Amino acid sequence: MVEFNHGIGLRELTDRFLPSPGSNRGFDPSVMVDSLVLLLQGGGRSLEDLRELKHEEGLMKLIGRDAIPEPDTAGDWLRRMGDRRSERMGLTGLDHVRWKLNERILKRDGITEYTLDADARGSWGRRQRRY
Repeated sequence: MVEFNHGIGLRELTDRFLPSPGSNRGFDPSVMVDSLVLLLQGGGRSLEDLRELKHEEGLMKLIGRDAIPEPDTAGDWLRRMGDRRSERMGLTGLDHVRWKLNERILKRDGITEYTLDADARGSWGRRQRRY
C-alpha cells in the first residue's frame, strides 16, 4: 500500500493543497497524511496506534521517514484542518486531493464509461450487543 500511495502522488498532492504547518518545526501535510493513511491501512483503531507505527523500523525506512507525529500532534492537526476559523482550508484542500487522485486513477485504467449504482448496499461488520 505504501508504494501505491506514493505511486499516485499522495505526498505531492497533500503538500500542494493542504495548509503548511504554522511553524518551521511542524510536520509537512504529507507526513501527517502518510502517517494517518498507514495507520488506517495497518488496522489502527485510534490515534494512539501511531505510537506502534513509530517503532516499526522497517516501515519507517520503507516510507523514508525518520519520525512521524505523536498522537496528540496528529489530533491537533486534524482539528485544525476542519476549524471554521480557518475557513476549513484543510477540508477544501482534502477535497482537491481527492479530486486529483480520482482523476489520476480514472485516467490510468483506460475505461471511458462508468455506472454509478446509488442504490448499492453493503454490510461489512457485525453489530455487537452490549448488555
